[in-house]
Amino acid sequence: MNCAAELPVSVLDTKGIQRNSYHEESIMKKIAIFAVPMMFSALVVSQAQAGERPPEGSKSLAEIAQIIESKGYTKITEISMDDGVWEVEAYLNNVERELRVNPMTGEVLSDRRDR
Repeated sequence: MNCAAELPVSVLDTKGIQRNSYHEESIMKKIAIFAVPMMFSALVVSQAQAGERPPEGSKSLAEIAQIIESKGYTKITEISMDDGVWEVEAYLNNVERELRVNPMTGEVLSDRRDR
């Protein structure tokens, strides 16, 4: 067992404040482990709060997100069901877009700049 690998390493940051790099790295890993599931949960909660459910036979929310990303959209920030279609806020070429997406096929029905 290599004890040196487990010992915290103190470093000075750019402002001269002593930091514990082992501790900060551990915190960042924990944040990363919980951030992704929490973001997905927020999307599901958004759907639940709207009170509208996708039609029977719809693609899963994960499939819809994959389809949107395959079309070049990034940073999906919100997905909600409205009037039987997914309303999605995402970025395309660093510009925030508002999409309406067919829940059965993943087809983007409309794409406009978000205000």
